[in-house]
Amino acid sequence: STTIMSIARLDTAWVLAEVFERQADWVKKDQTAYVELDFLPGQSWQGLVDYVYPELNQQTRTLKVRLRFDNPSELLRPNMFARVTIDANAVENVVHVPREAVIRGGATNRVVVTLGNGKYRSQPVELGIESGDRVEIREGLSKNDVVVTSGQFLIDSESNIESALARMADESDAMNSASEMADHAHQENH
Repeated sequence: STTIMSIARLDTAWVLAEVFERQADWVKKDQTAYVELDFLPGQSWQGLVDYVYPELNQQTRTLKVRLRFDNPSELLRPNMFARVTIDANAVENVVHVPREAVIRGGATNRVVVTLGNGKYRSQPVELGIESGDRVEIREGLSKNDVVVTSGQFLIDSESNIESALARMADESDAMNSASEMADHAHQENH
């Protein structure tokens, strides 16, 4: 026997959405979600986050989320494209910086902090949630720190060079001291 027709109820619609990895921490079951369709401008449906899938897609680095909407008018249909908005719970008193202030490295992320009088410090930070052009800083900064948002790569590079030169100078001093001690010991033996 061959199936020639399939009948499904459309009074409830499920929408699969993909959330960027950096925003995955925001999405929780039972949060409010909205869906809009291009062909119905100005109209939106309110629903809920029904399920948050446990793992990220390795290729797209996104997290799949299933949303549930009441659809009594049955305007939402299978395989339509939609714009989705999920209301994330606002977090108060968060230290955050512009995204361009963050210098992303392999194991360590940094920002450049202004110390005043033309002095700067490269500061390791732990990043949190990213939203728009802002990044939460979970550790490494206080709310009163001032960070550089332009040219920080140059400052960070200069800081790394100065740090390396200081280490080389310390090593050179240690080698000179050891050499002087060896010369002094050699002179005493003769």
